[in-house]
Amino acid sequence: LRLARPATSGGWQRSVAREAPCHSSRVWDLERCRKVSLALALLGCGRRWARSSRGRRRRIQRFAEVASSTAAAEPAVGGTTPENLLEQHENGEPVAEKPAWEQALIDWQAFVKDATAATRPREGQQKPKPKSRQELLEALQKVVPAVGSGSAWRVGLQVLDRARVWKLQSHLDLNTYKAILRACEEACQARAAVAVHEDLNIKNIRTDLETFELVVSTIMDWRKRLPPPETSRRRTAMEDPVIDEEVSNIIEELWECLQDKAEECPEALDGAEYEFAMVLSGKARMWQQAIEAFDDMPWLGLEQNRSAYASIMTACGESGRWKASLQFLDDARSRKVGVDVGVYRAAICACQKGRQPELALALLEQARNEGCSHDPITYDAAIRCCLKTQRNAWIPVLLKESYEALRVGLANPAELPPGAAEALAAAIKSYSRVGQWETALTLLDTADRLKFKPDSGSFNAVISACHAAKQGHLALQLFNRMQALRLRPTVWSYHVAILENAKMDDAEKCKDLFGYCYRNRLIPHWVVTYTRVRVAGLSKDLACLVTQILFEEAKVNHRKKSVQCLMIILVPEEHPRLLYKFSDATKQYSTAKQDGESKEQLQRIEEKVRSLEEQLERIDKDAAALREHLQRFIWAEYELEVDTSVDSELVVQKPELRRLIGQNNAANQTGIRRRPSKIAISQDFVYTPQEFR
Repeated sequence: LRLARPATSGGWQRSVAREAPCHSSRVWDLERCRKVSLALALLGCGRRWARSSRGRRRRIQRFAEVASSTAAAEPAVGGTTPENLLEQHENGEPVAEKPAWEQALIDWQAFVKDATAATRPREGQQKPKPKSRQELLEALQKVVPAVGSGSAWRVGLQVLDRARVWKLQSHLDLNTYKAILRACEEACQARAAVAVHEDLNIKNIRTDLETFELVVSTIMDWRKRLPPPETSRRRTAMEDPVIDEEVSNIIEELWECLQDKAEECPEALDGAEYEFAMVLSGKARMWQQAIEAFDDMPWLGLEQNRSAYASIMTACGESGRWKASLQFLDDARSRKVGVDVGVYRAAICACQKGRQPELALALLEQARNEGCSHDPITYDAAIRCCLKTQRNAWIPVLLKESYEALRVGLANPAELPPGAAEALAAAIKSYSRVGQWETALTLLDTADRLKFKPDSGSFNAVISACHAAKQGHLALQLFNRMQALRLRPTVWSYHVAILENAKMDDAEKCKDLFGYCYRNRLIPHWVVTYTRVRVAGLSKDLACLVTQILFEEAKVNHRKKSVQCLMIILVPEEHPRLLYKFSDATKQYSTAKQDGESKEQLQRIEEKVRSLEEQLERIDKDAAALREHLQRFIWAEYELEVDTSVDSELVVQKPELRRLIGQNNAANQTGIRRRPSKIAISQDFVYTPQEFR
């Protein structure tokens, strides 16, 4: 009950900070106590009723079914809320049903429990009737689609285990394994994906390129996460990291499958599949194998045409080898293969990902001089390079050309060209980056009208644009829409949602969103107390957003709790410990030198001192950069002066805090909101939403 109780007394940050020392995920598992707490909270009973065993049993028995319908997930936007759920139940109104996939998972757990009880009954209980083979098979077939829809990767592994126990492994096909791999990809469980792939090999089931793509993308997404926190508990098998050798073995299996296919029927080997395998090797950072496969194409009867050159250049670009990509571009010209839109797009994107914006823009200018037209994907990469190099005068021209290319591609909705969805997503990202959020929203509605598959990158880009334009309510609506579509928000989108919920004083929602980010290792634990945050380890933009969350919390909750000051800590948690180690190592070196220790002993202590000194210098450098950036942000956004007397922190003292609270009170009395900041780019060419409609 303590975990599920709303944190109204100290705010969601105080509740999170209280649970922070225990890094186990059990402190975030609210499902075990929501059923009890919600049944009591819906009835409005107090602590005395909660302590009464008779009242608790009677009320839980009456309202357990009502409470369980809201215990698994948050209510959808515009749907049934816990406040009116009891009223609907008492009035006889129909309660909102669960999604089909969620009900299928619940039925599966009940079926497994009954099947297990039939084989191992408890003492004093009647042995239930054992399940037939047909019933077991039907249960497996019903739960597999729900595993992919609900990201239930643990249930997917349980399905494989139950199929082994029930001796139904022969009935599991490749589509079953793909559904489990999709669940692992959405949950970013790399070790589980590797285990499912190994089970595929044990069963001798022939895999396809989609299976390898799911495994590789899951591993690459997992590697972008933060390392797990150091805890005293034992690491589980599913938390073990996936090493490079395992990734290399997976890519080798991919090429072995293609080789076996070529040996069985040389005509069945498709050039498009071969090129996709090269791109997949590049995503796995195995660019050497992609180059070897490109060199083997003539021996397999495959032509090294423009599409093949674009694929190998894309593979090199995904691995960060932009120089190799440019070498293949020169090779294509020397062999008179010719270059087209795909080849130039691969080269420009490779330079952009390799942090070579000048080279990317030079290639774009060269392609335009040769009369080569481009697509919105190329223009999006070029716009990112222009923003990096401060060439804002080029952006209106690139936006105009990108729009013209998009209009030609979407001229006939009945016969859309291949790659139309990717081109529209790139155009949405381009307009979002330059601050034209209205146009980006219109294009997002166009994608829905054309029934394209929702793209996570497009939603995240529009959320960032709406936040920059002070359209927080739109950003929160898009975030809720992403969750309803089961898309994956970025850490920036999560913090934008935390900020907007903090403005609305929704402490439980803020806590849930922050807990999800921390559990999935998207961010370090930046909450210290409800008046202190630690921004060390965050990017500059994310540190500004965390600071804004702290200030908005102080604005909303200044009447609930007495706040003397707000503090932003710029150094990591281990900084005092490093200072102590450095001081101790320095004294140890001086003592050893006076005592006449051996040369090897002095050298070992000196290396330790030098290593600690380098770590402290790096921490001080990052703290200085964050201090300067946050000072400018706080003055530009709130016009407040911060105390910088201590190098490791920024402090907003009580007089400045009163000014901050006074700004909020004045805005509430007058009903005037801050005007959105002007877009940094002066645009002479801007499309209005009406033109897209």
